[in-house]
Amino acid sequence: MTEPPEFPPPAPTPPPPSPGQQPLPSYGQQPPPPPYGAPPAYQPPRKTGTNGFAIASLVFGIIGGCLLGLIFGIVALNQIKKNGQQGRGMAIAGIVLSVLWFLVIVVLGVVGAMDSAERDEKGTITDSGQVNSKDLEVGDCIRALEETKALADVPAVPCAEPHRGEVYAVVQLPGVEYPSEATFDKQSGQRCSNQLKKIAPAAFRDPKVDIFYVYPLERSWAAGDHEVTCIATTTETRTGSIKD
Repeated sequence: MTEPPEFPPPAPTPPPPSPGQQPLPSYGQQPPPPPYGAPPAYQPPRKTGTNGFAIASLVFGIIGGCLLGLIFGIVALNQIKKNGQQGRGMAIAGIVLSVLWFLVIVVLGVVGAMDSAERDEKGTITDSGQVNSKDLEVGDCIRALEETKALADVPAVPCAEPHRGEVYAVVQLPGVEYPSEATFDKQSGQRCSNQLKKIAPAAFRDPKVDIFYVYPLERSWAAGDHEVTCIATTTETRTGSIKD
């Protein structure tokens, strides 16, 4: 009797890979590339050109607008630092010029205050100095007067000191529209002459006494100032009041 053929036993089955274990790539195979990163956040474009506040600061610094020039200059420097615009030099120049203008104004104000005439509680001038023509009061004495239409400041002195002019009256002119120069001369001359004759008859008859008057400018007239200041002038210096 023939025996059946013998077969070899089956090969053992390899164990399954453990969780998380990845099979190694075969020779020549590269690992997959990493994923692409997220695109960068959007950046707004930087402003170019010259900063407008810097230009304005320089302009106001040149023309004497010290407060605006200083403010615009500071604003310009802050904006330029953030957006990279041009004009930093203009802003700095505007600030410097504005500060210089401010110092000039302060110095002029101090000098003007030191040079102004002083008055007592009654308004009488007690110390000589400059007085603006629109601030002259009855009884003020003036060292000298210049023959000019644009009278600004006058050298006022106490009437006990030598002088050649004295404010003796302030009169009102009628009308609404600004008078012509001829009308001013006629009306002011008549009213000031009548006041001098009434207040100081001796001075009115004195040939050495003349009449000078100061009338308002057109813009002052439009604002309601119709006053004319009457001043008695003398050819020679004198002391005391013309009323004495």
